[in-house]
Amino acid sequence: AAYIGMIGSAKKVGRMKNLFLQEGWATREQWAGIHAPIGLPIGSVTVQEIAVSISAQLVQVRYQRFFQRKRPSVTAIILGAGESSRMGRPKLLLPFGDSTMIGTVISHVHASSIEKIIVVLGSNFESHRDVIKDYPVEIVNNTHYREGMFSSVKCGLEAVPHDADAVLVLLGDQPMILSEEIDQLIESYMGSEKGIAIATHGKKRGHPILFGKKYISDVT
Repeated sequence: AAYIGMIGSAKKVGRMKNLFLQEGWATREQWAGIHAPIGLPIGSVTVQEIAVSISAQLVQVRYQRFFQRKRPSVTAIILGAGESSRMGRPKLLLPFGDSTMIGTVISHVHASSIEKIIVVLGSNFESHRDVIKDYPVEIVNNTHYREGMFSSVKCGLEAVPHDADAVLVLLGDQPMILSEEIDQLIESYMGSEKGIAIATHGKKRGHPILFGKKYISDVT
């Protein structure tokens, strides 16, 4: 919604309000949407000081609206159905830190503000499932994994709860993406009017990708 402000003293604004209402130029409901006098009460006298007070109030309103926004319910889809053909063995089961590569990715996502985690498996399903079965995730089997990554995305989206507000898609072989970075992407999504947020590095787009639920039907 637009923020409409009026410059002037409270006395001047009062006179203008009475005039607008008497002449029928505005209704009381319309006038209620006008913020006046605009500007934080910092004792402004000069034009420059008045400009600062107005700018400060606009910033205040913007951040109030940001923090008052409902935090979205985000479901994460971790893609782990690939064959690891170049590696020659299941890449996601390789040791990483105190866990495996896929275990580390799940732990980082679980430590973020993500509400639900879906892991899409395919190739070597049983061995992968046995390693992560005790993690707080829902495991789905993409039997069409040979058709490529997009088939895993579609498979994961079919398991997303109907009340989810947004979906985060990330790769199971990127254990260096931390929970803080996931939350930062979610905060950027919340602070934007856009329906899609993409992580970037060096001005290059990458993963994870976050998008609103309205795009799910477009993908599936």
